[in-house]
Amino acid sequence: MSKFNRLPPVKAMRALEALDRLKSAGAVADEMSLTRSAVSHMLRRLEDDLGFAISEPDGRGIRLTVRGRRYAQEARRALDIMSRAAADEPALSVTASSLHPGNY
Repeated sequence: MSKFNRLPPVKAMRALEALDRLKSAGAVADEMSLTRSAVSHMLRRLEDDLGFAISEPDGRGIRLTVRGRRYAQEARRALDIMSRAAADEPALSVTASSLHPGNY
């Protein structure tokens, strides 16, 4: 089985990255043109797929767990790399080891 069979959906990674940056599920929903409920469902599904909690309740909102923030940082890097690759930037120089989740 390919290691790529277990990749999370890109849209969920975008939602996680946005939550880390914006600190509000409502702001994420606005940015992604989704409902807050859709964002919450997407993040819960991502947690199920990953097998660990990425967010926790915080008053009337949610916040990322420590592990969720670390994963969001890696998601941001991966999204940036995919975005540059899609734009076909000639300066894209990524090695396989730089994409390894343990390389912070």
